[in-house]
Amino acid sequence: MDHGLVPKILRVPGSAIVTVVSVEPNDGFPHSGISGKIIPYDLNQLSFFNCNDQVDLSSGDTYYLISQNYPLSPTTAFSKCSIQFSTSGSRQGIRFAVYNFYLNQLQQDSFLITGKNEQNVTITGFATEDEPVVFYFGNQADVTFSITHQDHSFTQKRFYILVQSYESQRALRQIYQGFQYSSLYFTKSEQISFNFISDAIVGGTGLNASIEHIDCTCPPSIVLVKNGSLTSPGYSNSISYCPDLNCQPKIEFQDDLYDLQLEFTDVSLRSYSLNNDTDSLTVSDSYGHPLVQIKPGYFGFTKFWATVSPVTVQFVSKSLTAFPLDMIGRGFSANLNLVKKNFVTEHVIFKSGVYFKDVSNLALSSGNTFEFVVTGRPGTQIFVYFFTKTTNQVFIDIFDGDSMDAARIDNKALYSNVLENGPSMTLSTSGEKALIHIRGDPTFYQSGTDFQALITDVKLATDCGPLVYSLKQQKTNSGDLSMQGKYCTKVLHFTDSSYSQSAFMNIAFSKTIPIELFYGLPKNPSLLIARNSNDSIAQDLFSNYVVLEYSSSDCTVSYSWDVSSGLIARTMQPEETVILMSDDFLKTNSTNTVQQFSVQLVMYKTP
Repeated sequence: MDHGLVPKILRVPGSAIVTVVSVEPNDGFPHSGISGKIIPYDLNQLSFFNCNDQVDLSSGDTYYLISQNYPLSPTTAFSKCSIQFSTSGSRQGIRFAVYNFYLNQLQQDSFLITGKNEQNVTITGFATEDEPVVFYFGNQADVTFSITHQDHSFTQKRFYILVQSYESQRALRQIYQGFQYSSLYFTKSEQISFNFISDAIVGGTGLNASIEHIDCTCPPSIVLVKNGSLTSPGYSNSISYCPDLNCQPKIEFQDDLYDLQLEFTDVSLRSYSLNNDTDSLTVSDSYGHPLVQIKPGYFGFTKFWATVSPVTVQFVSKSLTAFPLDMIGRGFSANLNLVKKNFVTEHVIFKSGVYFKDVSNLALSSGNTFEFVVTGRPGTQIFVYFFTKTTNQVFIDIFDGDSMDAARIDNKALYSNVLENGPSMTLSTSGEKALIHIRGDPTFYQSGTDFQALITDVKLATDCGPLVYSLKQQKTNSGDLSMQGKYCTKVLHFTDSSYSQSAFMNIAFSKTIPIELFYGLPKNPSLLIARNSNDSIAQDLFSNYVVLEYSSSDCTVSYSWDVSSGLIARTMQPEETVILMSDDFLKTNSTNTVQQFSVQLVMYKTP
């Protein structure tokens, strides 16, 4: 027995006499002496226990949990061998003292101790310590291990663990295993108790802990009349926030005068997860659409806007109650700022021959709210067709009447269903009045951000098919669009976000039918460019709209658009003079001059 601190096993047949002799002089230090146990042993079985054993430790006797054939590798493989330990009475704790341990994870070896209501412990790798590695559990603990077989190895697979019960007068809810990193623990009540037991089997420095009361009250909903703030529970006076929270305060504000800017000045959420489900912070607008969902490690925008009230902030923390200090999370803090609305208002009145309104080329970066007060013809509804995506570009609020007191039209469909190449997405009112607000989103606005839409009170019979068809993709044919039905209207549109005057449309019909083809949106006789589909129509129509009116049963139309590199469209105003000249006009030293010209165009008013 050459090393007194490494556990030994001496297997002998029959009887044995153990003699303990002290041969060294007194060195002045205390010594624990020798501890051992004599147990019956079957030399043919080479095992100290059986799988699926149930061991009662209530008597205080030590149980020797020693691998088969110790200190050599087991002679056979073990797969999910389990032993159940329990204790009762005054001895409410179970201690595992690991003296010698080696398993090979790469060979699928495993060793797990599962406690009742405590964190599981997995032992891996190699451990042979002068002081044992000790793990503590409550009054129940199960050991499950697997060891693969190996014939020859320099290192033997083995474990030598002493299992004992120890005295504790009450059931233990939380047990701290040996050395602990600084951590934060929560209780579910305002009263807690500590039971500190000193274990002579292993040394330690003791413990140092502080206790803090944390307010778990969710913040109330707010009616914001001036700039304010919103924080998570306990943010200003606690180290962290409580577990198992689901706070959903609403922020209400006077949305006919103000927009709301919500700015997060601090967000620190716990990254510990429960089934990969972490704490989260979600801001939703009054339509129930999430403006942002923030999770641990979020790196992105911190300012978010809303144009209508209320806004909901949902703060969720999971039910985990123990966290390392570097992962506890402070919660969140946000400034709530009211920003005065600046309306740019236009009244739109539809009547015979005027029942389309284009909405495009808005100054979205200005911060203005573009307001359209729309009145349709008696007995009609107002329809808004959308040509560009709206998510993270513009705020759109449509009221089912001519004031903000009217009900809002639910716009959630716009966040995912705007089709930029095909039949256009539409929202509609219930009557002939509508109030429409459009505002650029300052958080996500970038140069080139565009919004285009069409307002109308035209409602077609279902056999006419979609009223509006739009193309955003340049040099792409729309395919054959059906022209069926009686007294139908079809609007063809392309979305040119550059608003180039050289953008043009090509149009073609599958057969000859009577039609009325209008250049642009107004139904104006001067803009009627064809009465039959086989009329001579300009190859390039420099307009992003054409309107077709027809009655047909089997005709189709197709179109595409592009931007000309050689043609420039110029719209002249009344009493305006425009001069066109060649690039080399009046350049006498130009050697490449073939033809120089200058043309003056004058627009006259007709009597």
